[in-house]
Amino acid sequence: MEKTRPTVRFTAKPGEIVDDEVMEEGATLIHKLGPRAVTRLPGGIAKKWDLRNLEDEARTMRVAESAGLPVPHVHGTGMSPMKKYWIAMDYIEGQTLAGAWNSYSKEEKSSVAKQLGEILVKMRQMPPPENHIGGAHVGDQGRDLVDYGLHVYPACKDEAEFNAHIVESMGVKKPKAFRRAIADQLRTDHRIVFTHGDLALRNIIVQGPKVVSIIDWELGGWYPEYWDYAKCLCGIRASDFFDHADEIFPESYPEELVTMTAHRIFQ
Repeated sequence: MEKTRPTVRFTAKPGEIVDDEVMEEGATLIHKLGPRAVTRLPGGIAKKWDLRNLEDEARTMRVAESAGLPVPHVHGTGMSPMKKYWIAMDYIEGQTLAGAWNSYSKEEKSSVAKQLGEILVKMRQMPPPENHIGGAHVGDQGRDLVDYGLHVYPACKDEAEFNAHIVESMGVKKPKAFRRAIADQLRTDHRIVFTHGDLALRNIIVQGPKVVSIIDWELGGWYPEYWDYAKCLCGIRASDFFDHADEIFPESYPEELVTMTAHRIFQ
């Protein structure tokens, strides 16, 4: 008598998202972190799941694709019956730069850095909307990843408003002297450019020494010109990736880097 195969069930743990709904028919789990997960589906589709609405991220990816940037094509978005949000997009073959970086030769590292630089130049050439700092569309909220989680705030009309949210994200329990010191260093005359917001090595997909895609645009949109530089480099751990900053970033912002590193420490 043929044995019946047991049904595999996935029950999400508290604070996590992976369950039977996420692990739909044909799905393979390729990433999970707390309340979010990514699955791969037949037909070259990747599906990102989150307990937060992903519409803003999908809009940012569409804006990026329309400008010719290497991002996965978005096929659709939605919300499941159990109120989980998803984006369906192209699955990009390759590995993350985090996994590949240390295997590169000096010449390959320089080549990858210059490819990233070309992408950032193209991003910074995109014309920004007027009187808007925040997500990809005017009115979309701003987002910043801080040590205690995701800091979400209303779209800003200028950099002074944006700076107020930077100080706010430090938390009211921090000494006023720290908050004032950070506030006094923040300028209000930067250009506003199209920004990724989390340009970490884990969010860059490569095939060999070729950059093929940038993923995870949750924090993307229109932000001051120093934002990608400072947010990327103040988050780098032990890696010589930093040594290629002049090849990656069209301009350097040393004062803003120091300020945002201090901001991160005092969060």
